[in-house]
Amino acid sequence: MSNYYITLWLTRLIDAREMTITDDYGREVKGVFVPIKENGIQKHYASGHVYLSLCASEMAHVNRGRSHYIKPMLTDKTREYLDKMGYRAPYVGTMKPAHYRVF
Repeated sequence: MSNYYITLWLTRLIDAREMTITDDYGREVKGVFVPIKENGIQKHYASGHVYLSLCASEMAHVNRGRSHYIKPMLTDKTREYLDKMGYRAPYVGTMKPAHYRVF
C-alpha cells in the first residue's frame, strides 16, 4: 500500500470563492464558500455531515512527481445540470507518492 500527498484547490470547484464573514462573536473569519448543488456535494441525513466524493485518476505521464489528478464524482443528475450551465467536472487537485518531496 502506498501513501500519497494530496493537494486540493478548493476554489477550482464550481463557483467556489474565498470569503470573509462575521462569526457569532463578531470576529471576521476567512473561509471558502462551495456551492452544494453545483459541485455534487451530498448530505448524510443520519449524521448531518456534508461530503464531497472525489475520484483520483492516474496521469499518463508523471509531472513534477504528481501521479494522479483529482476530480469530484458527480451523479448523472448533477452532470446534466452542469452541462446545461456550460460546466464540466473541474480538475481540483493532484496526488503524488509520499516518497517525493512535498514542495
